Amino acid sequence: MYRAAFRNRAFLLFYIGAACSNLGDVIAGIGFLLVVYQTTKSSEQTTGVAIAETLPYILFGLIGGAVSDFLSRRKLMLTLDFLRGLLQIATFVLFNLGHLPYVLILAIVFCIQSAGCFFNPTQNTLLPQLVQADQLTTANALVNISTSSMSILAPLVTAVLLLYGGIGTFFAFDAASYFVSTLCLWSLRSYLQEEYDDQEDTFVQSKKASTVLLRKQIRAIPQRIWKFACFTTSHSQLLTLFITTFLVVLFNTWAWQVGLLLKAETIIPNGKQLYTSLLAVYAVISILTNVIIPQYWKRLSLTHYLLGSVTWGFGIFALGFVYSLPLLFMCVAIVGIGLPFGSQSRVFLLQTEVPKEMRGQGFSFAAVLLYFSNLLSLSLFGWLSTRVSLSLLLRIEGGGIISVAICIILWTYQQSVPTRFHRRKRRVSTL
Repeated sequence: MYRAAFRNRAFLLFYIGAACSNLGDVIAGIGFLLVVYQTTKSSEQTTGVAIAETLPYILFGLIGGAVSDFLSRRKLMLTLDFLRGLLQIATFVLFNLGHLPYVLILAIVFCIQSAGCFFNPTQNTLLPQLVQADQLTTANALVNISTSSMSILAPLVTAVLLLYGGIGTFFAFDAASYFVSTLCLWSLRSYLQEEYDDQEDTFVQSKKASTVLLRKQIRAIPQRIWKFACFTTSHSQLLTLFITTFLVVLFNTWAWQVGLLLKAETIIPNGKQLYTSLLAVYAVISILTNVIIPQYWKRLSLTHYLLGSVTWGFGIFALGFVYSLPLLFMCVAIVGIGLPFGSQSRVFLLQTEVPKEMRGQGFSFAAVLLYFSNLLSLSLFGWLSTRVSLSLLLRIEGGGIISVAICIILWTYQQSVPTRFHRRKRRVSTL
């Protein structure tokens, strides 16, 4: 199954480019944080870098998805990666010359992440064009495995770069990763037919496309966003998916990013090392889960997403009761099973349930929803953590995920009962 996916040269090029670009992004993100903390010794300014990474997705997330739906996906991704590579080369040069002030770092981070607002939804929507429908689950699994592997590979690459090159090489590494991705995307031109050539309202791929039509499409972006919103409200499965995603991520983010670290600190004195080990275990289990899923499921549904949510919610809920290392690792392993299962199901639903001309908006809307939910979760539960014990808070968050998922499962089942009844009644009347 996986050999068949890699024998698809188009997918192989896509996969190599995406893996290199993702690794470069992680390394560069660490590099920016290290540069700021090394030069300022200020946690507030270091936090400012994290805000600069998040803000573009809230500002431009919906626009990025709309743009990706009427531009050539391959050309858009190729252009963005090439420009980001040039920007990181400039960052590398300025760093070595000693002319990289804090304000400029914020501007560079903001620009790179703004490009990501357009690149990321385009990348997710390009994948279904490269593989057969029955290989889509396998392809998604391989992409998820690549992302999970970064949790293991990034620290090793970071250590090597710091040992032999210094912080500046982080930016050179990221630039090289973007150029590799650019080369892979350029090589895809012979495997893809340019999109939308046969549609009246699309034009970008045609050499005869006029600037007037391009401006018309740009002005139509708000209408595209509104059209997608109307489509979502009329599509019960997608609407349920988005609502569930917002709620379960709201209960998950603080527990997984902060709560797990605090839990590790309460078990052993040097909790940061334990926290790193826990994340490594999570990455390994996540990779194994992503490998196994396509072996048993060629198609994933909202039910799979909800069952994955119940599983990882149980892992977080159990964290509120454990005080020993073996049980702590077991809880993390449970989350490592549920989270990728839910993530793969969500991606598959967006790739198959959203029409091709709206698919970019589907992924960008999901990303905006995730970032907004993350921000709300960190703010709300960060405030509650000063008033409620850690164990109780983890139980509340894990229980919240389980409750939301089970309620949605029961609601969807109740909605399907009348439909089944009417179908059965029609069959009886026909007989």
